[in-house]
Amino acid sequence: MTQANDVLSKQISELAYKGQWEPLLNVLERYPSLINAASEKGYTPLHQAAWHGAKRPVIGKLLRMGADKTLATYNKLQTPLDIALEKNPSRKDLLYFLHLHPRTLSQLMRKMIEDQLIHFQTYDENMVLYERLLFLFNEYDVFELGHNDRNRFLSAFSALTGIQLGEIIADNHQEVQRSGLDLRFWFNQFMPVLQKLSVQKNTIPLEKSWITVADLMFPDLDGWGYRGDPSLWREMRQSLSRVPVPDNRIELETILLNSAQSIMNATFSTEHGVFVKRFSHGGMSSGWVSFEFWTTNAIPGILQRAEWLRESWRY
Repeated sequence: MTQANDVLSKQISELAYKGQWEPLLNVLERYPSLINAASEKGYTPLHQAAWHGAKRPVIGKLLRMGADKTLATYNKLQTPLDIALEKNPSRKDLLYFLHLHPRTLSQLMRKMIEDQLIHFQTYDENMVLYERLLFLFNEYDVFELGHNDRNRFLSAFSALTGIQLGEIIADNHQEVQRSGLDLRFWFNQFMPVLQKLSVQKNTIPLEKSWITVADLMFPDLDGWGYRGDPSLWREMRQSLSRVPVPDNRIELETILLNSAQSIMNATFSTEHGVFVKRFSHGGMSSGWVSFEFWTTNAIPGILQRAEWLRESWRY
């Protein structure tokens, strides 16, 4: 670290320690590479924001600037989430924003398209394959944490096409056009961008340009009504994986209600719930969906997350 950066880092740490967010963000705007500058005890601006219980726009701005939620302090080895749990446990929004789950492959792929980091020439076989890969990762991403993203992508590519992409590109004598697929595009353009984003997946927040309703459903809420509720939650998360989050709260609520009722093949009512046979896996209340849980907890909880995010994008 240069002497100038050392001085700036100390200034950043002092401003964050005092909770002086406006001047802090002004400094970070000029020196974005210092977003994760740490104090002598390892407290970054995001740690201090969690400690102070900073407002949502401040948290959102820090995250969009690249604040790393996984960094731990040197003394207590606390992440920003740990500090929020200790100092501001009632701030459910902080716990949501600071959750340690990294961006998934499906989210990174959506970001690639929306930020125009890659370009498909037309709606051809390459675009069709992209859609199939996205659907596959939407379904399994939340269960595949910690796995190598490159290997997962290559395995999925092979499963959907029967093509060992790495082996073909490595052999210059083999054709690179198969059934309308441009294999060089996937290996030389798509994968390098995906790998670059994968390295940054701990510092990419949910963004308005590519977020879907399904993204609002991770992590799971705390507690369920009946044993069938987690199954309904997972099926909704899959069915809504390509549905953009509307700006209107009423429209989002309608999307959620329609999705839940379509999957259950039942309407919410004043009754206690409905039995869905495929959700039944044994045990008391197995297969049952609690109407009370969905109308008073689950759907309001998802709507609340959407409001939190909209607020965090305002700065």
